[in-house]
Amino acid sequence: ILDNVLDGLKASGIGDVVISVNYLGEKIKGHVSENRREGLNIDFVEENMALGTAGSLSLLKPRPKSSFIVMNADLITQIDFKALQRFHAKEGNQFSVCVRKVKETVPYGVVSLAGDSRSISSIEEKPSREYLVNAGIYMLEPSLIDLVPEKQFLDMTSLIKKAIDAGLKVGAFPVFEYWRDIGRPQEMQAANSDLAQQKPAAGANN
Repeated sequence: ILDNVLDGLKASGIGDVVISVNYLGEKIKGHVSENRREGLNIDFVEENMALGTAGSLSLLKPRPKSSFIVMNADLITQIDFKALQRFHAKEGNQFSVCVRKVKETVPYGVVSLAGDSRSISSIEEKPSREYLVNAGIYMLEPSLIDLVPEKQFLDMTSLIKKAIDAGLKVGAFPVFEYWRDIGRPQEMQAANSDLAQQKPAAGANN
């Protein structure tokens, strides 16, 4: 999974990568060391406690000097990182959040009640709804790190809210390429099936 991420970053011309490690950190560092990629400079920061995706940004020393990408490591994706960079610069965003359209189907007939809360006004069989979800890939300006407290847990959702509350420009970059968040067993199984077929399928829940 990590190899897929690193190969995608390298293919997009990104040369410097920092991996934040905590659980099984030594295994991850060992794997990266044994599978070095020419042209990719990989460093590590170590969390002594779980800091969350955003919280670990406080460990970056020195800070990035230009726009940088942050992403979860439990993703398999073919996203065009160069397109994300162009979008971020063109829109003048301080924070760009990759978003993905997903469809969710309720496996039951959904009932709506009338005003008396006892009479049925309508019923819809197995309705589907589409949502835009956070795809776990971001591009940030270095100044965003000022919003990250040191040695405190902070997830990216909270950092996005902080940026919005601060009046910063936060944009949404749509991901149309193959993408799966494999943080759940069923998604891992689906990703294995996709890879076995050697052809990208629609994204998670699509």
